Amino acid sequence: ELLIEVWGERTQVLGANDEIEYVLPFENRGAEVGVTLHHPHGQIYAYPVVPPVPARMQGAASGYYAENGRGVLETLIADELRVDERIVYRGEAVVAFVPVCARYPYEVWIAPIEPVARLSELSAVQRRDLARGLKTVLLKYDGLWKRPFPYLMAWYQAPTDGRAHPEWHVHAEF
Repeated sequence: ELLIEVWGERTQVLGANDEIEYVLPFENRGAEVGVTLHHPHGQIYAYPVVPPVPARMQGAASGYYAENGRGVLETLIADELRVDERIVYRGEAVVAFVPVCARYPYEVWIAPIEPVARLSELSAVQRRDLARGLKTVLLKYDGLWKRPFPYLMAWYQAPTDGRAHPEWHVHAEF
């Protein structure tokens, strides 16, 4: 929970710099994904531009929001909760699921159920449930393989341009 709070605080501080357009926290674990340390660890990248992947997300989210009045991930989460086939964790304020559009053999997305644009905007309840959800998913991965599961977890959030971005929905993919 404290780590998620730190990600939010760093997003806010770094994003307040006029030269920073995007903040990307990530965490990784395992030699299989190139990690040389034997424990999970993360970094935060602060970019002067919105990188290509979040920029494509921004374009899709803006178009969808303009047409539907709600975010694309908000719609996807509502569909996942309704279907209830790919849910890995369902908490008070957070859901983790295998996306119907999974690109990898093992892929989970985790997000607050209600849309929030940036990590710095999460409520205390959302942070607490997000921490519980992350731990649950990682323990399930470890249990599946009977060893620490290698992963790269990237957090996607709205650009730090000072705008509200109602089309965005902070989430991690790993």
